[in-house]
Amino acid sequence: MNKEKIRIEYPMKGSANMIWRSIGTPLGLSTWFADRVETTGKTYNFYWGKSEHRAANLIAQRNGVYVRCKWEDEEQHNFFEMRITYNELVMQYMLEITDFAEKDEIEDVKINSIDAGNIVNVSFKDLRGEVLLHYLEDKNIYVAGGKTEN
Repeated sequence: MNKEKIRIEYPMKGSANMIWRSIGTPLGLSTWFADRVETTGKTYNFYWGKSEHRAANLIAQRNGVYVRCKWEDEEQHNFFEMRITYNELVMQYMLEITDFAEKDEIEDVKINSIDAGNIVNVSFKDLRGEVLLHYLEDKNIYVAGGKTEN
């Protein structure tokens, strides 16, 4: 099935070095991207929970700037990339993520913001917050949930 290329940009707090440690090292990736990350040569193994596992091959990297990988179970032309850029207009580092997703998946999840201090603000379409909080609590992950009134 054809996936669409998506590019999302997130403002980041922190130095370029701190952000790089979050995207360019297995330890950094395991603080926000997956429960556990292991590398063997150019292969990254990502683990979520007790049973979910995906492997990706490093296809390009420039230390301090970007990492580009290809999931082993994806089509050849699909990749995901995490790139650090600097926006001079707002004088802030940005995390630019490029990925491929099914058309109906693109609007299901929205990451509102990411803080290099391991804080993620995220929204899920058609998922009640209480359900997510209880699921995470069962995995000994405790989070703050809330709603903004307009």
